[in-house]
Amino acid sequence: MGIMLYWRERFLRENENDLRKGVRFTSSDPYLIKLFLKWLKDIGKIENEEIKFDIFMVGGKQDIDGRNKIVADTINYWSEITNFPQDNFTRIYTQKVHPKRRGIKKRKVSKRAHLGLLRVRVKAGSMLARQIAGWVRGIRKYYWG
Repeated sequence: MGIMLYWRERFLRENENDLRKGVRFTSSDPYLIKLFLKWLKDIGKIENEEIKFDIFMVGGKQDIDGRNKIVADTINYWSEITNFPQDNFTRIYTQKVHPKRRGIKKRKVSKRAHLGLLRVRVKAGSMLARQIAGWVRGIRKYYWG
């Protein structure tokens, strides 16, 4: 299952540069994140120390003390989902909320949208990325020659 998730995520464009970037997986679905982390540990033999996370989200307003409660809540949410300490969430990318523009309709936003996307990164994961690429090629060759 992990190979299929990664195949869908990274090899859609068949860009070989993706292998140099190592293993990365992005989703907003907590169950897919949990599944991929379990797969990394069980099949990829990746240790917790090798895993870091990036969060992509819509930014919140600063509170009186200069802290961003929405960002803090989001980090806490993903920390609980992944069972990793908050220190592993090293990069937080926030998108500014733009004022209403004329002619742009309001989109329906899911309840989880404010929790953003979580990207799982494996430090020094290029060897695992090459191994996964080999597994994907093997599957393709087996089923489609």
